[in-house]
Amino acid sequence: ITLYPGSRMQEINRHLPLFIKVAKKIKKYNNKIQFIMGLANNINLKKINIPSWIKIEKQNPQKALECGDLAITVSGTSTIEAAVFGTPMLIVYKMNYLSWVLAKIFVKVNFAGMVNIIAGKEIMPEFLQNNANKNSITKKIINIFKRDDTLKEMKSDLLLIKKKLKSN
Repeated sequence: ITLYPGSRMQEINRHLPLFIKVAKKIKKYNNKIQFIMGLANNINLKKINIPSWIKIEKQNPQKALECGDLAITVSGTSTIEAAVFGTPMLIVYKMNYLSWVLAKIFVKVNFAGMVNIIAGKEIMPEFLQNNANKNSITKKIINIFKRDDTLKEMKSDLLLIKKKLKSN
């Protein structure tokens, strides 16, 4: 599972602790699952305790997306990167409450993830604000891995996004 918590320190601070909690819970469920985190080279993680079993890729963070069977990523261009690699994902995003309220008022899109916006429907699950919590994300990941066809369906949906991107 790839952890892709964002490229700006504010995103890292808001999302990485949640991603690590989810990883720990998944690891308890199945300790054979491996984790890799793609991080921009300029990100300093001194204040965040990362378990030793999470591999960190800073030289080429996109490689973490490429090798993952599933990614937990923030919304934005990282969802397009995952789509290009054909990596199914869960899209997570949290922002401060005032920004969230203003975004709901002024931004008129139905989805946060660019792949879902392009698809015009939710093809990759989104966990936003209060729904972005370790229990709901962990439950979804476990359900994805329990059903063999779920990852295949997600990959198929991403192929359609890739084709749309190539045609534009």
